[in-house]
Amino acid sequence: MKNSKYIALMRRNIKIAYIQSAFEYINFFLPIWYAFETQFASAAALSIVYAVSHLITTALELPTGALADLLGRKKTITLGLLIQSIAWFIVSQSQNFGYIWIGYILIGIGSALISGSDTALYYDSLIELKEEGRFSQINAKLVTVSQAVMVFGSLAGGYLYEFNQRLPYIFSGLSVFIAALVGLLYTEPAIDSECFSIRNYFRQTKSGFQQIFRNAYTKQLAIYYVLVGSVTWYFLYFLDLAYLTEAGFSSIERGWIFSAISVICPLIIVYLTHARWLKKEAILIGFPLIIFFGFTPSYWLPKMGAIGAFMLVYFAAVARFSFLDQYVNEGFESKYRATAISTLNMSVSVVFAISSILASFVIDSIGSKGIMTVLGIITFTLILPVTVVLIRKMRIHEALVVINPVK
Repeated sequence: MKNSKYIALMRRNIKIAYIQSAFEYINFFLPIWYAFETQFASAAALSIVYAVSHLITTALELPTGALADLLGRKKTITLGLLIQSIAWFIVSQSQNFGYIWIGYILIGIGSALISGSDTALYYDSLIELKEEGRFSQINAKLVTVSQAVMVFGSLAGGYLYEFNQRLPYIFSGLSVFIAALVGLLYTEPAIDSECFSIRNYFRQTKSGFQQIFRNAYTKQLAIYYVLVGSVTWYFLYFLDLAYLTEAGFSSIERGWIFSAISVICPLIIVYLTHARWLKKEAILIGFPLIIFFGFTPSYWLPKMGAIGAFMLVYFAAVARFSFLDQYVNEGFESKYRATAISTLNMSVSVVFAISSILASFVIDSIGSKGIMTVLGIITFTLILPVTVVLIRKMRIHEALVVINPVK
């Protein structure tokens, strides 16, 4: 029986998560990074940088996930944020392409430390409160907070860039540093705690990886998660701003577009997470359909039509954190949750890196519009069939297997 003070601390973790998200995701550089960074490198070269950054995250994803399970999620989250803060300061002072390289290498390291650790900490806090069923709602609120601050960050970033091109990155570095300080306020959930040792470390990594292959449903869910996560992450991390820039929007216009969509999308997501009529099957099939209709016509759309395509894919990219993270969390044991989630995020990073490398050969010729249309075709031919198989396996799984709540 947990005492009331401990329960209060678990509730405080969720409140702290909202505050941390506000400072972590304000992203003043959001509407201007493409214009700033292409001063030092071509779009193709930047694709390679981002690919390498994600490969670094990939290489560290499992080790940092295991460390988070063994040493504590609080420590790894805070360290990751500190490293990212330093990275944005370095990028802000760019004099040549080398600064971009160093900054994004550090971003890759910081991302690996945070990835999976934050989600696992929130989910385990809810388990201690016996409220894990609220995870998708909590995650939707976290998305809402992050999108709300992006409204301010996007608007301010465009104007800051007009005043001084380095200010958006400097302000972002300061904000992420504050997020790291906020992370020190977390209380580690006392679930399946285990002392660190080299032996435990390797055992943790192996066991966490094996969580993905618990049954046919979790394996298919993992494939689906990686595919949806990869195409939407590539959009969020690179294509979104490149697309708006190529469509002819100025830095201030891009700031207004990001701000408007950052208000609209979270409101829709919050509504959907509370909609009792929305079935899991509809959510699963909805992602590839939305992505397909957003990506495919992008090459031919006029300037104003680009906003609609942008919003569709952006919605899917943001919504996956509320819905799909809920499903994967439900399938893993608490003791291995951060490691297992890191495994999935690692896979997303691998596919992202491969996509970035392949895109680097053609993006200078067909542009971001062409890349988006290609991704729409891939979604139709690959992700939709995977979704159909997933829904079938999910129904079989739910009909034949009685699963105890994951602890």
